Amino acid sequence: MLNFKRQGLLTLQNGSSRVIWSSNATGRVQNPTAQLLDSGNLVVRDATANYLRQSFEYPGDIALPGMKVGIDLKTGFHRSLWSWKSRNDPSRDEFTCTFHPRGFLQIFIMNGSFERYRAGPQNG
Repeated sequence: MLNFKRQGLLTLQNGSSRVIWSSNATGRVQNPTAQLLDSGNLVVRDATANYLRQSFEYPGDIALPGMKVGIDLKTGFHRSLWSWKSRNDPSRDEFTCTFHPRGFLQIFIMNGSFERYRAGPQNG
């Protein structure tokens, strides 16, 4: 079940009513709404239609067209792809697809802090 627990905090509960995922709301919001856009982006909006949270800002185990994956060089915010713990548990596991900005941008597949694969420098 998808539910707002507190104003602005969206939760996903399993059949036992256990919260298995929640958004990270930054403050109280009046009249929050959730909407799944045609692009696949799940957004939480406030009463003024401002986006409070967008699922495309926090990729999971798949990249969709229009989703940003990489590093915001101004803020340092990382958007990486993460593997699920199991087929039924969407929480983050050890494997990530991420970027390292040192020198030329490089794509890495990591197992925790261990580098499993590196695509090599990207110069474009």
